[in-house]
Amino acid sequence: MAGARKFKVCSESELAEGSVRTLKIFARQIAVYKIGGAIHAMDGLCKHMNAPLATTGKIKGTKLICSWHGWEYDILTGECLNHSGIALRHYPVIIENGEIFVEFELNT
Repeated sequence: MAGARKFKVCSESELAEGSVRTLKIFARQIAVYKIGGAIHAMDGLCKHMNAPLATTGKIKGTKLICSWHGWEYDILTGECLNHSGIALRHYPVIIENGEIFVEFELNT
């Protein structure tokens, strides 16, 4: 990515299976999840009413459920499971020397 930068989330050992970490990159809230041993990063606010998914959402398998109004998202893809055509943006995850980074395009 031409205008991309990487931002540190935490070390791999600090992100347990089924857990979430958040970081703010400029004005964007990013949620980083570890599901099935893989790490996924996506927007951290619900598309419905900007509920903070990382702090109030519930994880069920690979599903993230918004606690405000029940919108469900697939953590692996970001797709909304109960409203077609809606998705949370996914971000590339980089792991270097045991540290987790999210790659973020600066002009988005």
